Parts: sequence; structure tokens; C-alpha cells
Amino acid sequence: MTADQTALIGSEQILVTAISTNDLTVTRSLNGTIAAAHADNSDISVLRWPLSVERAALVRTTSVWTRSVDFEPFR
Repeated sequence: MTADQTALIGSEQILVTAISTNDLTVTRSLNGTIAAAHADNSDISVLRWPLSVERAALVRTTSVWTRSVDFEPFR
């Protein structure tokens, strides 16, 4: 798990904003889910979009992205 991933604990979606060893900093009640109490050692699942959706988002993003004329990354 990394920061900026969406996770699921029970029926609540959370956004992981930072990780330090075994401590997570999160934004709760993501995507309209309701914040709920969670027992210690509750299972946490990382949520991902279906691969076809992730690929479509990448294709769309790269089709509208243009490099700045003044961009020189190796100077």
C-alpha cells in the first residue's frame, strides 16, 4: 500500500494520505461511504479500478497532454 491509494475497511472507503511504519493517515468516508468504528487488526483492501478503466484513463490523459515548448529536462 502507498499514499494516495483508496482502501476499504469493512464498507468504508478511505484515502490513504501518508504512511509511517504501521501508521496510516487517512481521509475517511470517501466516495459517499459512511465513517464507522473499526476493530483493531481489521482487514484492509486496496481498491483499484478495473484494468480497462485504468488503461482508458492513461490513454485519454496522454492524448490531451502536451509538452511545453520551453521544457528541457536534461539541461
